[in-house]
Amino acid sequence: MEWRARHHLLPVAEQRKARHTTSLCEAKKKEKARVDAEVSGASFLQQRLVRKQPVESGPAPLPYDGYFTFGCYVDQSPGGSRLDYKAEMERTFEEAKPVDAAVCFEFCRDRPQYKFFALTLGRDCYCAEYVHRAPGGSGRCDRVCEGNQAQMCGGDHKASLYEMHRCSDTIDEAEETLREVAQFVEYAEALTTNASFLLSGMDMTADAVDVAEVRHEIFNNSRALNRLIRGVQDLGKECGELDKKCRELIPETDPANVEHLQKLEAAQRALAKTCAEAPGNPMEGTGFQVAVEELYSFLHSHDVQDALSAAGASLDAVMADGKSGNNPKSLNRMTKAAIASIGCDDDPSDGCDGFNLIYWPQGPTVKWFSDFYVPAQEAEPMSADEWKLTFIWMCKDLCDHVEGCVAADIYGSIEEGAEQYTANCALKSRVERVLLADTGPAYGYSLDTGFIVEAYFQIVKDELPYILDE
Repeated sequence: MEWRARHHLLPVAEQRKARHTTSLCEAKKKEKARVDAEVSGASFLQQRLVRKQPVESGPAPLPYDGYFTFGCYVDQSPGGSRLDYKAEMERTFEEAKPVDAAVCFEFCRDRPQYKFFALTLGRDCYCAEYVHRAPGGSGRCDRVCEGNQAQMCGGDHKASLYEMHRCSDTIDEAEETLREVAQFVEYAEALTTNASFLLSGMDMTADAVDVAEVRHEIFNNSRALNRLIRGVQDLGKECGELDKKCRELIPETDPANVEHLQKLEAAQRALAKTCAEAPGNPMEGTGFQVAVEELYSFLHSHDVQDALSAAGASLDAVMADGKSGNNPKSLNRMTKAAIASIGCDDDPSDGCDGFNLIYWPQGPTVKWFSDFYVPAQEAEPMSADEWKLTFIWMCKDLCDHVEGCVAADIYGSIEEGAEQYTANCALKSRVERVLLADTGPAYGYSLDTGFIVEAYFQIVKDELPYILDE
């Protein structure tokens, strides 16, 4: 079972579906395809009628609403990528106006395939899909525009070059980035919430355990998890600041002010570069994406149910064992001498008469896993006893499926009425000693137990020390 699905998190693939149904670029392509299909072989008047028909499959492309000059250069773009103003007016039987920047812009602005326009010789105008500036400086545009004596329209060899823009383009892109980042941040926050549940459970367990060896192992695990949580949270704060800056700039952006557009674009790019979810390998994505992926990988690799699913174990069977009330026979396995020393009964798997048994098999950890359970999130929540026993069975089944596992140390914080139950399973490759302790009634349903595999126990039981921690 995937970690994200099990904890009700939005899959990454679905995040990208929450976008506009038809982008401006898609609308342009649909409009061009419609016109090309319908005007082939049509008369001039028929073509005019077709071009005026509304687009049914998506929103009509918005005209450009602003422009700015970026210099005077020789433009080496091919003639096939241009649309000449006077030639087009002649072809469509419309009257050409004396040109200046405003006239040329009005001619080109509602033709989305063109991004630039140019003025030359003081009297000519063309729209361009792109421009190719020849080497050389920006200067010698000294021809006065026919339509505006206060403005220059290129020179004998050079063109006054302009780029058209849409305020809506810049704002739409910024808003789209904000939406994507907001969805990714929401997922990251859910992930850190889950991780924090595990971390708080580890901390509560460590506080309840007064054995140095056990506390040391818990603290090592919790430190690693805490570092990853802090990494995501710190970058989340940075993303919040970048997000805020971008949102504040949007309503202040003036379509005719190039500096405004450039500021918004810079803010949008900074937000996307640091905080968005880039395609491809997550570990090569943005800083925030890498931090989130590291935390997800940590949780995924230490998740009990994911590990059981990967091993082919039946989660339904484990749940059934947990609700049956039966403990694994390997739980709290002890030698006869150990039973006698603490006054335990002959079946320690379900505890000891008159002794609040805590049982820690100590030795090298092969792997460790964690899980948590929030009763309020479940339609039919399990009791603390049921979930505790379910986790014990999960840990036991994990040991059966992990090569080299001979025992496990199980610890957690599980108390009826608590907001969450949390437990950990540390699988051992050998057992060097077993620590026993009496917690007393104050610990309630706190989980501190363990088991040893029967075959291994038979080999080491004569030399395995049992130590009572008083």
